[in-house]
Amino acid sequence: MNTAVLLLGAGTGTGLAMIASALWPTRPTLAGAVSAYRADTAGASAPRAGRSGSEQEAGDIACLGLDPAAVHQRRTRTQTWLVAAGLGLALLLAARGSTAWPLVLLAAGGCALAVPRLAAMRLHRKAEAARADFRYVTGTIADVVTVDLAGGAGVEGALEAATAAGEGREFAALRAVLNRAHLSGQPVWEALRAFGSRIRVPALFDLGGVIGLSATEGAQVRETLTRRVESARASDLADVEAAKAAATEQMTVPIVLIVAAIVLRLIVPSIVAVQNTI
Repeated sequence: MNTAVLLLGAGTGTGLAMIASALWPTRPTLAGAVSAYRADTAGASAPRAGRSGSEQEAGDIACLGLDPAAVHQRRTRTQTWLVAAGLGLALLLAARGSTAWPLVLLAAGGCALAVPRLAAMRLHRKAEAARADFRYVTGTIADVVTVDLAGGAGVEGALEAATAAGEGREFAALRAVLNRAHLSGQPVWEALRAFGSRIRVPALFDLGGVIGLSATEGAQVRETLTRRVESARASDLADVEAAKAAATEQMTVPIVLIVAAIVLRLIVPSIVAVQNTI
């Protein structure tokens, strides 16, 4: 009985501490906010595939335009309610003399520990869909920039006009990136490269690189952008075909099960009738 009281007391204290941390989260420091702003406007490297879990999650959060503190607070709140519910049920079972309360505590603790992993997987799936949208938007912007350059517009003016012509979260995010670049005195192509690296969209990173070459080296980017647009369209078409093939494969198993059920529904009564006549 003393062991049960100690365990329940320790669990209750842990749950109350988690509730307190979820309700009154630590405010970000000024140094942290400045570092985050510098990370948004700093130079970038090309997105790479092999990244750690924290880097991948940071890229997913940035791609979706979420607040990292709000994301972690939401996870902590979910863990808190799971632990609190488990503790409450365990206390109720212990008060009634049931011996199942340790299992309830273990189940609640296991679910609370699984919350970050499950939330990260769900966040990554949503971020991959958002990255696909950013790739489509990048191809559209490159296409519009190519047309504007053919009409005699400047590189920065063509880029600003292309981002201002579209609607949606992706275009709004790119306009915000360009506005921050103007306010900080950073070249717009470097801002695009940094943003593409941060959200892990190589097409956007490459677009910033091509525009930067045009502005700094005087390179003719019209033909390069045209090739990039054609390549982006081919990549988008391949993604659509792959999605259609995946959907077809997913429908194969249900169709097979339905056909098997129909065949069994037709064959089984005949087999039973034959056996009854023997």
